[in-house]
Amino acid sequence: MGKCHVLLICESMFPSIRLCGDGQLSELERMGRIEYRMRQTLRVARGDIEWADVAVLGRLDTRFACELAKRLHDARKYVIYMLDDDLLGVPEHLSVSAYYAREDTRTHIRTMMELSDALLSTSPRILEKYRREGRRAFLVDGFAESFAEFEMHTGSACVRIGFAGSVDRGGDVDAILSEALCRVSQRYGERVRFQFMGVSPSCAQTIGAEVLPYMDSYERYRETLAGLKWDIGLAPMPDTPFHSCKYINKYIEYASAGAAGVFSRVEPYLRLSGEMGVGALCENTPEAWYEALCALIEDDGRRECARSTAYAYVRREMNLHAVAERFFEELREAFDYRAPEAAWTYGLAWQRAAYVLDKGITVARKYGLRLPAVICRRLRGGR
Repeated sequence: MGKCHVLLICESMFPSIRLCGDGQLSELERMGRIEYRMRQTLRVARGDIEWADVAVLGRLDTRFACELAKRLHDARKYVIYMLDDDLLGVPEHLSVSAYYAREDTRTHIRTMMELSDALLSTSPRILEKYRREGRRAFLVDGFAESFAEFEMHTGSACVRIGFAGSVDRGGDVDAILSEALCRVSQRYGERVRFQFMGVSPSCAQTIGAEVLPYMDSYERYRETLAGLKWDIGLAPMPDTPFHSCKYINKYIEYASAGAAGVFSRVEPYLRLSGEMGVGALCENTPEAWYEALCALIEDDGRRECARSTAYAYVRREMNLHAVAERFFEELREAFDYRAPEAAWTYGLAWQRAAYVLDKGITVARKYGLRLPAVICRRLRGGR
């Protein structure tokens, strides 16, 4: 029996696709365990579907993706739906909420889940929520994309404290951290230095923080984070059902960059243990965050121990090779599967064209172009 053929289908190579599937599958191919292809939805060809034994659908949510899922299911492929965020539970205040509140988007996601033989996620909460009888659930780990050169910071003139995240996280920094950071700044003055990457919270000017822009390139983001040489990385998280389905990726990013993380005492960070070098787990109150930060600022030994322990842990346990090995064992049932030969009876030309028209409608609506939106909708067959 030859190697399993694994096809990953995604809209584009988002960091979450890379960290939750593509990186592990690429490494397993390099190790000689599987044969692997990644295709964007519009580039999936008949030959790719015929070739595959296993198909991983990377957080797909479109009508065309549903058509692909149906073809894969009918061809008796082992279909896995990958979901690293609770896309059916996106809060209203997030920038993508309107899209995921649309009934057609939600129907597409549910349909692909139903057509799948298994769910794959970095979140046990997601697997618990959407698993059904007869469908397997695979829990996998993300990995550290790269590692900074670790340096001890004992005796440094100032303690560098930072937060890195997407624009949507600015409200979390404001709500959870602003008061505590202002108090820390007042107490320690030039002994602390603050930086925010990707967000500009309301307290930034008050505490004299440097604000770095959001970076679309994940590689550039990782390189920049490593070069900032933070002592402490901040990871506030609201206590909501949606956020509890997140992954501990912020821990991995900070630790692999050599920073001690301070985290909200909520899921997913409640999964962190002492051996992982956590700087602190805090209740989401200004007093708790203030006390945790002061303790790390005052105690060089404690801060350096947290930094070095976290760095050593992710270097040992969360490197790509180690995570890929665990990924292979978790998905062994899928990788042992071989799809039967199946006759291909019809193509995807019309569905592909409809997908492009759907995209045209979305772009036209975004920029207020009513006539192009109407033309695309009518070409698609809508009213």
